[in-house]
Amino acid sequence: MDNLYNDFNAGLVLLLLWKSQRKQSSIGQLPPGPTPYPLLANMLQIDVKEPYKYYLKLSKKYGSVFTIWLANSPVVIISGYQALKDTMIGLGEEFSGRYFWELERAGRVLSTSGHRWKEMRRVTLMTLKNFGMGRRSIEERVREEAEKLVEMFKKCKGSAFSPADMLSNTVANVICSIVFGQRFEFEDPHSPIGQIYNVFPKLVSLFPGKHHLLFRDVDKAREYCKRQAKARINNVDPSCPQDLIDAFVELLGCRWPISEKRCICCIWHGCV
Repeated sequence: MDNLYNDFNAGLVLLLLWKSQRKQSSIGQLPPGPTPYPLLANMLQIDVKEPYKYYLKLSKKYGSVFTIWLANSPVVIISGYQALKDTMIGLGEEFSGRYFWELERAGRVLSTSGHRWKEMRRVTLMTLKNFGMGRRSIEERVREEAEKLVEMFKKCKGSAFSPADMLSNTVANVICSIVFGQRFEFEDPHSPIGQIYNVFPKLVSLFPGKHHLLFRDVDKAREYCKRQAKARINNVDPSCPQDLIDAFVELLGCRWPISEKRCICCIWHGCV
């Protein structure tokens, strides 16, 4: 038994060393930064409450562009006004892609990036600019949701409460009203999205906990998007789109062969 335990520990150490060596080999292609440790990399060095202090310290040592590692994921940090301006404005096209959320990459929903995502984003912005002409304007939707928020505040009857969830739901409802053409009640179940799944997706999925409620909620959202896609693909009135999805499906059909999967993608990214 002792030999088996020792062999297991030795194998674990060798695995960590191998992964660390692979990580070191890719560092040369990235901006400089602190050396990542095995398994957790630089995560233990970051103050979760005030990470900007750690980043400021690193910027003084490595310059305005540097790399930190969160487990196996490298993160390039851009610090300082001039560096941000040069990157986001001077190289805006190169930095306009989307990050792949791990829940999407795991096959939960279709994801889009690259040139097609840029085209979809352009179409979305154009549609939003035109949205409201002859229909309910975005301002009216915001006003309606603000009235619902005031009603929720009144239900607290002067007692102390945290408005964080209510404000988040208000913003989400404005988005849903624009995208789906309807709002949802504040009492609908919801759960916060944690970033730890993006760092250890396979490991986290093995353990029980509330994160499985998130997976369930994502599946419910996907099913709702499916129902919306089936209802919209062949039933859009080009002369009078009722919401963003109607307008988006109409415009997408002019550019690419419209399909249920692509429609789901459009609806999903309109929400997230």
